[in-house]
Amino acid sequence: MMTIDSNAKELNKSSQSDTDSNFTDNPYELFSISAIEDELTSRLSSTNEFYVNEKTREIRITWKYLDRAKKLLYCINLYDPAPEFLISSSDIPQKLSDELNHLDEMTKLEVITNVIRRIYESIDPPYFHKNGIYGKIKWRMIA
Repeated sequence: MMTIDSNAKELNKSSQSDTDSNFTDNPYELFSISAIEDELTSRLSSTNEFYVNEKTREIRITWKYLDRAKKLLYCINLYDPAPEFLISSSDIPQKLSDELNHLDEMTKLEVITNVIRRIYESIDPPYFHKNGIYGKIKWRMIA
């Protein structure tokens, strides 16, 4: 299966069974920029962490990047410079990371910035659009 996009970069991949159309399970497909953005948005939006309190036997589950976006969204216009959205490289699956690394540097920056925009927008769409957040996105990849 091949996804076509006007900005698509064709990447050579070693072949494997292409019975599964899931992005990260089929390394032989060629992916468009949009497909990479969609998959990265999905992965970051669904990344969670849990904490166990041994004394109370409670388990607390947090949505790592959605909770981070909730904290930062309303600070972007208040801070100068705008706060950075931190992304742990360990939260990006290896196959998706390989796809990102095959992109030229400008395209990679644009893809990740668009993903962060989509995450912020998902928190509060009216606020995101009415307060000029689109052009104020800062992020940094950490180990």
